[in-house]
Amino acid sequence: MLDYLEQLIIDGTIVAKLETNASGHSLVVFDQKWNVPKQFKSEINEWMAEAKKIVHENQDLNTLKERIAEGTNLTGRPEFERYGSEEFHQLLEKMKRTFVDALKKRISELDCLPVKNNSIVDELKKYVSEILDADVLEESAKDEWRLFLQKYEKYNGVDLKSGLHVLYALEGMIGAKIPHVEQMEWNTFGFKAEDGNVVALALPNKGLKTLPEEIGDLEALEILRLDGNKLKNLPSGLESLQNLKELDLGRNEIHSLPDGIGKLRNLKRIRLFHNMLTSLPESITELTPDLVDLGYNQFDRHPPRIRVWLSSLKERGALYE
Repeated sequence: MLDYLEQLIIDGTIVAKLETNASGHSLVVFDQKWNVPKQFKSEINEWMAEAKKIVHENQDLNTLKERIAEGTNLTGRPEFERYGSEEFHQLLEKMKRTFVDALKKRISELDCLPVKNNSIVDELKKYVSEILDADVLEESAKDEWRLFLQKYEKYNGVDLKSGLHVLYALEGMIGAKIPHVEQMEWNTFGFKAEDGNVVALALPNKGLKTLPEEIGDLEALEILRLDGNKLKNLPSGLESLQNLKELDLGRNEIHSLPDGIGKLRNLKRIRLFHNMLTSLPESITELTPDLVDLGYNQFDRHPPRIRVWLSSLKERGALYE
């Protein structure tokens, strides 16, 4: 299925990757971060326990068949509800192939059981086979899969060499596509890209309560505006944004900054007004910004090193408090 790339990343997660088994066959393996393999295995174990009981006691199969039908209808499962796009549902149908394949192999265990009625085993095998014929992908299906994957090389029609998974993760958090923009104005909502990299990102007033740790993968990012959200903490991945020049976190609920914020040596404009900060990490004194806005926070008495840094900013007219 993944003859065309080694792994597929959607919504910030490695959804699937290509592996080769001992026989040289290519297998699609769904990543543990998604808990899909674990979920599938658990449910198949439950179904098999029930199937063995049914076969042993010559009971009716209808209830089990209903459970299997519901479980293999991946687009209807609650854990996938937030991924609502048609393209994602197409992916789930292809995931279903892996699920049903695993179920088919397990059902063969029933052949070894002493049974009162072999027709029950035959009926269950036939039913699972009818859910999906998972023997061989036809060329037309391969073409459809290839087209699907190509869509995930772009975000909103923009070719990206990096940061694609971060945008999908943020999209899932705010519940909306992030538009591509050519210019960043003071009230912009969207992202700007240059040479296939995200260089500016503005998500103001989107109800964000957290940021993905992968935010640090936007290595070319120069402008990050997240004002007017509900952020309380910041991921350590923020420290990896070595090209960042402007950081706007005003009007959030932030209690502390990452200890490594001093690594962002190119940072020139820092807006932290209207938060819940009580202190600043000492590493921030490594920065030489042109503007720092610290107004309306809850600072205690700053330690000497921070006081010296703030005084130097004030002398240069760079401090708002």
